[in-house]
Amino acid sequence: MLTIDSNELVQFRGRAGGGFAPAGIARTVTNSGKDAAGYSVATIPAAPWLETGGGLGGELLPDESVVLLIGVTSEAAALAPGEYVATVRITSEPGGTAAGEVVVRLVVRGLRGMVGFGSRREI
Repeated sequence: MLTIDSNELVQFRGRAGGGFAPAGIARTVTNSGKDAAGYSVATIPAAPWLETGGGLGGELLPDESVVLLIGVTSEAAALAPGEYVATVRITSEPGGTAAGEVVVRLVVRGLRGMVGFGSRREI
């Protein structure tokens, strides 16, 4: 049986053009069962602004864990201001049973700049 240490919402924030925080987060996937368990990791829907690294699939022995890294790619800098959401899903293999999900939200704020007749405001 695969478990994930936290399924809390992960949120990255930054301005259009880049500079997002946090730099990345980690989640630990653990096989708490008595038998080896295969797993895979997928992003749904596909999100070019989101990257995963570390343990992206394979097999975990009983009581074995792997760290899954979640971060923002350089492609996020080109996004328009707004909110973007994707889900990182950990699936048990074979069988395709969802073992856990992490919802990831990216908040892109507008650039600061001059608008109108010399007034400054965030857009």
